[in-house]
Amino acid sequence: MAIYGFSVVIKIVFQLAFIWFALWAIKPLPIVKIMPLYPRQAQAILVLLAIVIGYTCSSFFIDLFQSIIGFKP
Repeated sequence: MAIYGFSVVIKIVFQLAFIWFALWAIKPLPIVKIMPLYPRQAQAILVLLAIVIGYTCSSFFIDLFQSIIGFKP
């Protein structure tokens, strides 16, 4: 049971780290210039895009690590 809880904490930390990294990476995109009438919506699109990219990347790396180590909670 303790190993399962630890793997959940690792997954959450990985997902938050990858979401933060994705947001940092796509922040310079000129989405606000494309949508000049709706700058708040453009920022929301950036955040949602960062969540999608970060979650997808973290899921890929977590699955990769689990397949290499052979650990399945």
